[in-house]
Amino acid sequence: AGLKIFHALLVGLIFTLFYVFVRSVFLTESSGITREQATRYALVGVFFLFFASQVFIGRMYLLRPFHFAVIFLFCSFFFSMRRYYIPLLIVSFLMPWFYSVSFLILIPPFLYFCSVLFYNRLSRTVISNAHTPLIVSLAGLAAGIIARPDSWNYLYNGSYLTTVSIFNFLARVLPEGMELSPPRWNIVDFLTALVFILVCFIY
Repeated sequence: AGLKIFHALLVGLIFTLFYVFVRSVFLTESSGITREQATRYALVGVFFLFFASQVFIGRMYLLRPFHFAVIFLFCSFFFSMRRYYIPLLIVSFLMPWFYSVSFLILIPPFLYFCSVLFYNRLSRTVISNAHTPLIVSLAGLAAGIIARPDSWNYLYNGSYLTTVSIFNFLARVLPEGMELSPPRWNIVDFLTALVFILVCFIY
């Protein structure tokens, strides 16, 4: 019973963090969006997250380190956007201790860096600081791997699994046959995405 409660708390924390992250994205000084609108958009985002991927929801029912990885990734997105470097360093340090594909923790700060380059390409001051979250995350990840007693073995295994995971994502392949079928869009996914887009445009 205790393990099931812990599992439920982890899943609830994932959707809560996603809500906080999406809401923080809309609540910026230049967005012009009110708190009520940001809350509404965040709730729609949580709804979309729940119904968008059959594989994601299927994995939510399994008590595995995948839950911690998703939590760390959402935190990494939030800390990168808010420039909370110490929490970002800690999250990146902990990632290798909870998940084998820990190199994915670099994706949020990398996407943040790319978005800053795209939206502020005319401002050298903003761009000059955009790489800091990526460096902090990389430093935390390296420190976490070095601190492990099996650092060399983990480095080899982690880099291999990360490469395979990215390839499977791009090729739309899920080799673990016991964990649902490969991800693919169906009519339910299309209708869910359509509702999400319409709601965003209407409000």
